[in-house]
Amino acid sequence: MNRLCVVLSCLLLVCSLALAEPLSYQKEFELQLCPDAQKLAPPLRGDPEATMRLVRELYQLAGPKIGSRFVESCYLLCLGDLRPYGAWNGFMVDPAPGDDEIVDKLNRYLVPRGYSLHMHAPRPGGQVESFSIHSLEGLDKRTRETKLAWIPRYHRESGWTGYYQWKKDIYKRLPTGGNTFDRVEGVMLGYPDAAVDHQEEMVWSNWPTTVAAYLPESACYDCGLPVFSLRWQDSSDLGLVALEEEWRSFLGRAYASPTHRELAADKQFVAARRQKLSQESDKQGFPRGDVRYGESRRLGYTWQSDEKRDLDSELERWLPAHTGELATALAANSDLQQVAEAAGLPRLRSHHLWSWIVRGSCAPGGNAASLFQAFGEHNEDSLLWLYRRELSERAALIQRRGAVKTDPGWDAEPLVQMLNSPYCRGVFDEIPEAEQLAVFQAVEMRRQYAPLEAIVTGGRYDKALRKLRESHPQLLLR
Repeated sequence: MNRLCVVLSCLLLVCSLALAEPLSYQKEFELQLCPDAQKLAPPLRGDPEATMRLVRELYQLAGPKIGSRFVESCYLLCLGDLRPYGAWNGFMVDPAPGDDEIVDKLNRYLVPRGYSLHMHAPRPGGQVESFSIHSLEGLDKRTRETKLAWIPRYHRESGWTGYYQWKKDIYKRLPTGGNTFDRVEGVMLGYPDAAVDHQEEMVWSNWPTTVAAYLPESACYDCGLPVFSLRWQDSSDLGLVALEEEWRSFLGRAYASPTHRELAADKQFVAARRQKLSQESDKQGFPRGDVRYGESRRLGYTWQSDEKRDLDSELERWLPAHTGELATALAANSDLQQVAEAAGLPRLRSHHLWSWIVRGSCAPGGNAASLFQAFGEHNEDSLLWLYRRELSERAALIQRRGAVKTDPGWDAEPLVQMLNSPYCRGVFDEIPEAEQLAVFQAVEMRRQYAPLEAIVTGGRYDKALRKLRESHPQLLLR
């Protein structure tokens, strides 16, 4: 009898320890909290005021430290059921023992409403990478609207059981080849079909053939913005345009809602937001008060003045109607910033113009090529100087990253496109030898990338390479 009691006591201890595990770190914990799909609360479906009321309830449940994060656009779009998943949002650098209990309390509230909160386990030293939010209605909406045949349909009526079955099904139906994770991640983050379908055609490392979706309202709070990348050719895609309009309208109305204004005036909320910005900026080495975010201005962090932005879809849609005017201005003035300021679009900057000119040098035809031609015909010296600087920066980026075993084209493809351009081939001999050497040292570092190897062996730069090998025997390219 005593032995039986001991055994039972041990079993109870094991069970109690199991139950003490943080629920939100358990696999498919939603199935435990809401196994019956019929008991899901009605979805919000893009109602901005109702979404902000949900945010306020989460803030009251969680307290300021965790609760103040739910106003961020990366999460707000998900809580408003406009996308399936919200993540990529920095670090929670000060996790406390009680945070697991708070997250579990939030999930007990969220899961029956068709949402769940997933925490990444703390790193050594107590740092939580991020937490992500999932929306069943967001997934229903995304799969309902897609025209990509390989994305299986999900119905919210199937609940969390259907959600986990859908996650298995989509990997079975993915097209073979390519980066399957990025495709599925794009679907989950709510990106339009054009961005998902052409993901592998995009060139990264801030190259002007890849642009960003235009979502200025998403920068109300400092966070991992839900802005995504796409080919410049897809900037007028109807699916993209519709999504931008929907997300921008929702975010604008949510942040203008009475519930948000009331929450944003709460002193504890403001103190928690200041603390978050201070901790994450210091921890990651980011400048505090980046002026890209409206929150930085509201909190008084306005000392940083560099507001450089990449090309985006709105700029790409603006360009065709203004190419002629810009070409005329570039032919008469080599000061790109003056041309930009006179163009009639207040946010246009010199680096946008230069990005178009660089693109135009590499791709014949189209609006960017017209700007390249107009600028080069009348400002040869300026064009060469700026092009040399661009080449040097591309080479320096490769050398900073060093030799790599995976994804050598991430920062090498822009250099490939420049070296393959007729303009670069025509002016390369005019570039100082030190700059030529730096370019080919970068090429040597990434020679395993086949397009760079083709440049070395293609004969187009044989004259320059012979001279460099004579004066710099350490250059191994042969």
